[in-house]
Amino acid sequence: MNIKPEKKALFNDILKNGFTVHLDFNPNVGFSQVPLHLYGADHCRLDFDGVRCINLSTDEHGVSAGMTFNGRHFSIFVPWKAVYCISFDSSTGPRGVLYNDDVPQSVIDSMVKAAKGAEAPVTAAPKQASLQGGAKIYDLAEARARRAARKPGPTAG
Repeated sequence: MNIKPEKKALFNDILKNGFTVHLDFNPNVGFSQVPLHLYGADHCRLDFDGVRCINLSTDEHGVSAGMTFNGRHFSIFVPWKAVYCISFDSSTGPRGVLYNDDVPQSVIDSMVKAAKGAEAPVTAAPKQASLQGGAKIYDLAEARARRAARKPGPTAG
């Protein structure tokens, strides 16, 4: 059984270790507050750090921050239930946790389509690293490829 770290704890742990946190989320879930041009798609990625984000904070509901888009300031709120991937770029490549149950179907479909064009299926287990506090961080590229390469099982008819 694979127990994934709680989203808020993982976000704060990555940030505390000096990395920029990448949040992949569906802006149409919950009460997301993002610039208007980001609504409508099932996938959005925002980068959070302690330098470029103003008043960055997390609570049990989500992440809040002031961010600038094309020179305009916006107050951002991303609810945890909208987040399906939390990642960061380490010196050895991308690392993160994919919350499978929260990934929008359209994102899964695009990953499957991309995997069909891949040369060989990924069969190795995802690599793991640990951050302070013991949160396990998975090799995001491998995890995405493994999920996309899965074939649907037989259906009861």
